[in-house]
Amino acid sequence: MEGGGAGGIWDVFVRPAADAPPIRAARLLDDVADRKHVHVYPAIEAEGSAFRPYYTVDNDLAIEVT
Repeated sequence: MEGGGAGGIWDVFVRPAADAPPIRAARLLDDVADRKHVHVYPAIEAEGSAFRPYYTVDNDLAIEVT
């Protein structure tokens, strides 16, 4: 993250094995074409920051931290 702060947008990846490339995490269990406005999740607060998961316009999972 730029600026050294905790806020911003974090893209979510998983790495299935230590030597495997990271893979974008997203939920592909339904037929919703545009999840960004359909699947809206509340923020949770922890240690003075708010974390809100959301889907990008490409239906990838990201977390907004404020």
